[in-house]
Amino acid sequence: MREVLNQHEVEMVMLRPAEAAKLLGVSTKQLCRLKLPYVNVGARQRVTRRYDEAIVMQFLEDRRCEFVPSRAESTVGRNPTIEIIDFTVPRKSSLRR
Repeated sequence: MREVLNQHEVEMVMLRPAEAAKLLGVSTKQLCRLKLPYVNVGARQRVTRRYDEAIVMQFLEDRRCEFVPSRAESTVGRNPTIEIIDFTVPRKSSLRR
């Protein structure tokens, strides 16, 4: 499933395109569009891409967004300026039959 390359005593876990795409939550077609660095493995006509797991994980970490509270959540604990209105209006007896 995974290929491990030992290079200068550093272990690199290489992912197939389907594995890298699954890790990122995208299709293999979208993975190619992301322009992530890859290694061509194979000979001549049977070349396949392999993605370094560390680079894929760094790609995810670089795009991590912090939570920004919405306007409604930012008023929690303060004096809210929003007034709650009851929209149920009792019907007049003249409208009832």
